[in-house]
Amino acid sequence: MPNEINMVVEGRRIIDFQYFFDQIKIINNHCEAMGCTIDNLQLIKEYKTGLKSIFITKCNMCNLEFQLLSSKSSNSDMDINCGAVTGAMLTGFGRSNLNELLASMNLPIFTQNIYSKCHDQVAKWWKEAAEESMQEAAKEEAAEAISCGEMKDGIPVLTVIADCCL
Repeated sequence: MPNEINMVVEGRRIIDFQYFFDQIKIINNHCEAMGCTIDNLQLIKEYKTGLKSIFITKCNMCNLEFQLLSSKSSNSDMDINCGAVTGAMLTGFGRSNLNELLASMNLPIFTQNIYSKCHDQVAKWWKEAAEESMQEAAKEEAAEAISCGEMKDGIPVLTVIADCCL
């Protein structure tokens, strides 16, 4: 069987080093019977999603294929893409500003679709955190009003001051 040509990865990538290294250790001696090692792996494809990559490798001895992920895929934690979009949002960047920064570092850029999905996820997290924080603050204010005896018809009375800013 002819050897497939190794794909060349252009540019830089951000990886979760320990996770990536652990994956490499797992596939290093993947077929001891044939003597396969990491030296027999060829990079054949890369799938990019924003700053996350999935590298597809193939052993030129046993023909097994393996995936190497640049970082863990988790729906509960903030991944590298949402982290980058969060940073962009916090600094007043939009997608084009973020992409300019990434391109200047020779890193993959965000498509509108990936950026929008992350932006929506981050906005949802912020909304949930703000609502939780406001509810906690209201409970604390009500408890303070009760302890000070500021009640009307059994309801804590809170003083609210607004400065008319939008």
